[in-house]
Amino acid sequence: MRPYSFEPDEPVTFDKERFERSIAFRNKVYDEVCERMRQSHDINSERYNKRRRVCNYEVGDVVWKRTKFLSNANQAFMSKLAPKFEKAIIAEKISKDVYKLKSPRGKDLGEWHSCDLKRLV
Repeated sequence: MRPYSFEPDEPVTFDKERFERSIAFRNKVYDEVCERMRQSHDINSERYNKRRRVCNYEVGDVVWKRTKFLSNANQAFMSKLAPKFEKAIIAEKISKDVYKLKSPRGKDLGEWHSCDLKRLV
């Protein structure tokens, strides 16, 4: 039984034209896959951003900040009856969608994403 499908002493043949055709085909498929991925990304991002609110807050703007309470039966507190938003002031713009907030009294409220903020009208 031979461990190889050919004798080790036989010269290995290499078809250069076949190799070049396979490389050209691979490049063509790669370009087509990249194009389809870009098209898919465009379609999905359009659907995702369809109802997105664009909000650009400046430092010093007064906004409504979403509150995040947890119910506590021991203290007879129900979060569904608590206020949903409270006033805050933009202290710093961290990134396009993240803002550092402070309370009207000057207390630091941390960093908040723009989806949890509403413009005070």
